[in-house]
Amino acid sequence: MKKRIYKKEWSISELQDLEYGIKKGYSFETIQKKFLPFRTIEALKLKAKFWSFKHSKVWTDYELKVLKEELEKGMTYPQIRDEFLSHRNVKSIQQQARVKGWTKYSWQPWTNQDLMLLKKGMDDSLTYQEIVNKHLPNKKVRALEYQAQKHGWHQQSHLMSKGCKKWTERDIALFKQGIEAALTYKEIVNKYLPNRTDEALAFQARKQGWKAAQPWLMNELFVLDLK
Repeated sequence: MKKRIYKKEWSISELQDLEYGIKKGYSFETIQKKFLPFRTIEALKLKAKFWSFKHSKVWTDYELKVLKEELEKGMTYPQIRDEFLSHRNVKSIQQQARVKGWTKYSWQPWTNQDLMLLKKGMDDSLTYQEIVNKHLPNKKVRALEYQAQKHGWHQQSHLMSKGCKKWTERDIALFKQGIEAALTYKEIVNKYLPNRTDEALAFQARKQGWKAAQPWLMNELFVLDLK
């Protein structure tokens, strides 16, 4: 495992990533994981406070997407707070779920019988939806996906039923072309890979060790002006 090296001075790119992540609604933990692995959570919080980068009281599309998806997986409000939305409190998360009508996804414990039925369905090469229809009508497909991943029960048939597409050599080549052209993820999606999402590109970029360009922000221009 490589030893982390912490830099004293923050670069313009790092400030940009921090501001972008906060505006997007990412928690500091997510920002660290996605953009700034060589900075501590405490350092991110201090720098955000210095530059007055604040999470909006209004929920972002990203936060709502995470909340709905994780509730569908069967996660509790505290778990969602701890793992994805640490900048929100449990009461706020619960209230947002109630406003959106997502309380129907409230967490229900998985019994040993539930897990046995899930495993049996996967062993029989059923899709998650087929397992729900046949064995677990009170569960959501996302909840099955989450439990299967948690127990390491993934199968190719289930990945395909979920709509996951492998990256081809052509996809990788087009992505690299966009990176070399200093395009943002959104621009690469629009120009080369319309069937991919920004999140999919970000994941693949981390895997390949690439980084796309980001739009210049006001604080970045201000820093340059000072120099």
